[in-house]
Amino acid sequence: MKKILLPCVVMLFASAVSAGPTLEEISASARDGLKQAGEFKPAMSFSMFAQQTEKPEARPLAQKGQTVTLRLSGHVWLRGNAFVPQGSNFASVRVAGSTTLYDQNGKPLNGYVEVSDYVSVFLNSDYVSAFARPYAYVSIYKDGKFLGSVRIDGSIFVTGWNRNGWLDLSGSGTVGGTLTYTEYLAR
Repeated sequence: MKKILLPCVVMLFASAVSAGPTLEEISASARDGLKQAGEFKPAMSFSMFAQQTEKPEARPLAQKGQTVTLRLSGHVWLRGNAFVPQGSNFASVRVAGSTTLYDQNGKPLNGYVEVSDYVSVFLNSDYVSAFARPYAYVSIYKDGKFLGSVRIDGSIFVTGWNRNGWLDLSGSGTVGGTLTYTEYLAR
């Protein structure tokens, strides 16, 4: 802003000394300079995450009431086991795993998220496979302010073996979710 106002003031005094521009031209030039200064919007960077691995990019200020969409995803390794009574041909196994969520720009959220699901399988042989649909509800905060909750889920293929009455299942895949919120600027 100083860069815009200083030339206006210098031009005003310089023109008063010389026989250059008229008073109307000086007034119009000063008005244009002040108008440009009023339209000046500084760029600001902000962080939604407590830990940054690199310097955040400069982003423009959000307009009042701007809708922001946050797409989150993470890779998870699921694992679970259960006892299968002798002679049983059915089992229900809880599979669970934890992941770090990343936003659409690849920046991590602070903390881990645990997702889990119960998988029901029929035991036709010692080898077992099924789809798990793990999920978790995650609360998202920015600068200590609650933005909303988002369901993080996915569909992950798990496989395993029934060995002497113990059924072990494991598999890996991606879970994700989207949060849309309205960002307001303090004025």
